[in-house]
Amino acid sequence: MKDNPIRISIIGPECSGKTTLADQLASHFDAKLVSEYARTYLEQKGAPASYEDLYQIAIGQHELENQAEKAALAKAQGSVIISDTDLQVVRIWSEIAFEKCDNRILSMLAAARRDIYLLTYPDLVWVADGQREYPDEKDRLRIFHHYLDSMVGQQSFFEIIKGQGTLRLETAIIAINRVISARLPHQDPA
Repeated sequence: MKDNPIRISIIGPECSGKTTLADQLASHFDAKLVSEYARTYLEQKGAPASYEDLYQIAIGQHELENQAEKAALAKAQGSVIISDTDLQVVRIWSEIAFEKCDNRILSMLAAARRDIYLLTYPDLVWVADGQREYPDEKDRLRIFHHYLDSMVGQQSFFEIIKGQGTLRLETAIIAINRVISARLPHQDPA
């Protein structure tokens, strides 16, 4: 495998299983887990996010990812980093909530490297938690399609993750293993 760690980001509408999947995958791959910075930021702030907050959230998420990359590089060759959301989520959140996105966020996103995005489909039961805003299935599907549109035509691979229970995890593991296999040096058959 190349020296750079494999970067995996889990993105998708709220309450579509991103955090659960991130935890499961980090455990399965013995990967460095990058938590969602927005949750911590908004819990400390104690209010809904403003447009200006999204840039601060992007900076915090970016910093967590940089710390994970440094830790992964210090670890053995072939490390994996799983991000429970990333700047793609902040961008789409901004576009949906405020109909615009700060150019500084877009610049950070353009410079970010991902080996694969796992796009979670909103086929799980929506659960209120104080920060979620879209309980309506139609809204969640509209947001999913916004994510899907953002994935088409970009350079990183992406896989749609759907289904219940272990099916979601198994689909994600298969997708990640394809990326890992592609990064392995090819050997000539003996």
